[in-house]
Amino acid sequence: MAPPAPARLPMIPLLLSESNLEAYLRQGTRLPSGPVIITPLSGGVSARVFRVESASGICVVKQACEQLRVKDEWFSDPARAEREFLFLELFYPWLPEGCLTRPLWLDRDNHILAMEAAAPPAAPWKQDLLAGSADPALARKAGALLGLLHLAGWKHRQQLLPLADKSFFQQLRLEPFHERLITRRPELRPRLAPLIAWSMESLETLCHGDFSPKNLLQSPAGLTLVDHETAHLGDGAMDVGFFLCHLFLKSIRAENERAVFQKLVRIFLAEYESQIVSTDLLGPQFRSRALDHFAVTVLTRVEGTSPVDYLDDRQKEIACDKALEVLGKRLNSWDFLDHPVAAKR
Repeated sequence: MAPPAPARLPMIPLLLSESNLEAYLRQGTRLPSGPVIITPLSGGVSARVFRVESASGICVVKQACEQLRVKDEWFSDPARAEREFLFLELFYPWLPEGCLTRPLWLDRDNHILAMEAAAPPAAPWKQDLLAGSADPALARKAGALLGLLHLAGWKHRQQLLPLADKSFFQQLRLEPFHERLITRRPELRPRLAPLIAWSMESLETLCHGDFSPKNLLQSPAGLTLVDHETAHLGDGAMDVGFFLCHLFLKSIRAENERAVFQKLVRIFLAEYESQIVSTDLLGPQFRSRALDHFAVTVLTRVEGTSPVDYLDDRQKEIACDKALEVLGKRLNSWDFLDHPVAAKR
């Protein structure tokens, strides 16, 4: 009898760096001969990201991290790189050119994917917003892009069943945002537990899970959406609330220009709703869930797992008061967003 085969040890993924990326790419057919320029990019808290220029063009190489770079412990399965690649494979043909970057290849063992670079010069819309620039045209484009995503997701629900698993969304959103908020504020459990359950059960359309100004790259060609690790078949209301949180926090920071930023919210919502008017997604319950997700995201970005670094203590108090007021009511209209509360004395 032949001896049993030795146990196969789990492979330890390569950790990409500026110093080893070229050698990694030249091992296969992923990099042509000739000079190459490698530039590290900001990967947020969840990935290592590099811009690669070679004779074949410019691409972005991204490796998902197991532990996110935040103050609190935050882990997520790096296999989410496969989810990001699958999202791009599905949605790239469905959206107008420039909305997404074309997927190139995937290395499952090392949790690495590559995609074409966004049209230059591409910079996050977040930078302009923090500088006080409130461009209505960009708000309109953002609303149109999210609407097109949700419209395509609604039309192609059956084809999105491979995205029905919500593990990555739970690891990166529901657990660190909603569930930890309940831990910090147990009185919110009756309000948030049904929202979490609906988020896990819904299969209505695409939920991107990370639709924010940080991930919208602007160029003369328009807006390009990046970072799709949390994309899944779910509830689009989460995307709306998540995005509104980011505009709201920028409006709190803007102080005297707050009304200008509130106008961006209205422009974004009007354009978004115009794109999905032919679906059955919209309605009072959708808006109510979006506002609840908005409030959860505000509290998380101010006092929770993923805090912003651009608000002072008074501004944080204003933001928290607003979020708690939303969660204390049953709202189903966007009108409430027009009147930020003042910090309580």
